[in-house]
Formats: sequence, C-alpha cells, structure tokens
Amino acid sequence: MIIANGKILILSHTGVYSTFKIGSHHYANMLSNLGYDVYYSGISSSFFHRIRRIISKEKPAKKKVDDIVRDVDINSFFPLTMRDVWYKNIANNIFIKNVNKKNPIFNINFDVVICDYPFFYSVLSKIKYKKLIYRPTDNYTSMSGEKVRFYEKKICYEAQKIISTSETVKNEILKNYGVQLKDKSHVIENGYDQNFFL
Repeated sequence: MIIANGKILILSHTGVYSTFKIGSHHYANMLSNLGYDVYYSGISSSFFHRIRRIISKEKPAKKKVDDIVRDVDINSFFPLTMRDVWYKNIANNIFIKNVNKKNPIFNINFDVVICDYPFFYSVLSKIKYKKLIYRPTDNYTSMSGEKVRFYEKKICYEAQKIISTSETVKNEILKNYGVQLKDKSHVIENGYDQNFFL
C-alpha cells in the first residue's frame, strides 16, 4: 500500500552519523527514494552525552543516510536508556516540552513510526502517528539488562507489527512477553519489504 506524500519517522539506536551502516539507515534511504518524507532520529542526545563529547573531543563519524532524509534528533536531559524512574521522566518531559517544542518530530502527524530501540518508548506518547512498527535487531535484555524489559514489553503491545531481524530475536520476544504477540510478529533477515511496513 502506497501512502501519497506519506510521512515516516525512524527512531533508531544508531544516529545518522555512524561508523557502520545499519538496517535503519538502509530503510531510511529506500523509503525516501520511494517518495516518502522520511525523518530520522538516533537515540536522544542528552545533556550528559553532550558534556561527554566535549570532554572527550569525539570526532564525528560519516553520515550514513542520503541528504533527502531529514536528520532530526531528540534532545533530553537524562539519557533515554536510563531505567524508568520518576525524576528522569519529570526532567525529560520538561526538557522535551521546552527545548524540543519546535522539533518537527513533536509537531508532525506521521503515518508510520518505525522504531528499532525500546528505550524510545518514553517519548512515543509525545509523538503523533497512525501506525507503530517495532523492529528489534537484538536480544536487548541480554545487552541492556532487566531495565529494558519495562520499555520493550510496552512497545511490543502497542505496536501494530513487530518485525524482528532474525528468528532468534522473534523467539526471545515471544518468550519474554507472551505468545499472544505471535500474530503480529514477523521476520525480515536481510532486505526490504514495504508490504510489512506500510
């Protein structure tokens, strides 16, 4: 199904500037080449991330998406990857409301949001969209510990489709959060299939 002038937001664990070109970069480029208006945000640039970059004098990596893709990052006070605690939520809500109030991510009605990282869950309620696709690329519990379960369970249940990058990842999702997710769970290992996304 083609959406005329459709607007798509990709939320990814990896920003547009990266050492490696990942699946979300390929999806952003492919969808924009098909005529969609694609916005892309890596995991939020928090106040603490910016301080660390200044101190370490990090050199920016190369851009991995085409110029037609709109690079729009979300800014937060605390990292989104922190566990769910009240002070993080309050501080980030205030920060997002004031610092990001002109950010297009929070001012556009998106047709589809494709998210590959569960830690974005805390900002999804502030984004207007019609359809949510969760695209897990790894076993995040083994990588990030138990704190990720809170976010991943919620995003799995709210997503219209879960498109894993392997049967292993899909099976972990079903084992962790319930076989009732099976009907909306799919696997695309390599390649692109717009019928799953749009």
